[in-house]
Amino acid sequence: MKTSQYIKISDLKNDDGIAMMGFIIMDLYGMTYEQVDNMNPVKFGKLSKKIGDQFSRAEKPLWFNPLSFNTDAKKITFGQFIDVQYFVQHGNLCDIAATIQRGKNHSKKVERLGGINIRYVLNPVMKFMSSFETLIKAYAGLFEIEEDLSEDIPETPHPFLSQYGWLFSARQVAKDQGVKLNDIFDMNIIEALNTLAYLKSEQSYIKKLQK
Repeated sequence: MKTSQYIKISDLKNDDGIAMMGFIIMDLYGMTYEQVDNMNPVKFGKLSKKIGDQFSRAEKPLWFNPLSFNTDAKKITFGQFIDVQYFVQHGNLCDIAATIQRGKNHSKKVERLGGINIRYVLNPVMKFMSSFETLIKAYAGLFEIEEDLSEDIPETPHPFLSQYGWLFSARQVAKDQGVKLNDIFDMNIIEALNTLAYLKSEQSYIKKLQK
């Protein structure tokens, strides 16, 4: 199963399981609605089982993966971090995979990844996202609301996964480091987050002194 097919099928939503499987068969095997609707029940059952088996194997890595992915979130750049948290909300599997795959030209990587076996792509992305979540948790306090201001504030998505002012953050880091803004996006994410944590702590300290 190709990655692009896996994504399309994963996006299909239908309360009727049989109808959903019919649309999946249409997409995977290039059949028309009439062909699937008139299909022999035995053949339909065999194809459904085959697709189910493919899905169950999708997360299992192949014994050799010729593609080069970075699955350690601590090794990405600040720019990649921003891209990933955006693609988690608005992109798809190929966008995240292309971001963590070594090499340039994101759009070409997305196109290539969409046409290869999902087993080359899904497992590395799952490993990376697990590492990414661990990284976010490690710096969760960086964007927490102050306790004395948190009352009566409605629940909102975690700032790391919502529209945060990353450009503003990048400018703050660039100013602190005395470098150009574009250089910050190539900075290691740990260094960037540590700098932001320091700046937040410094700002909090200054506010207390001014009280």
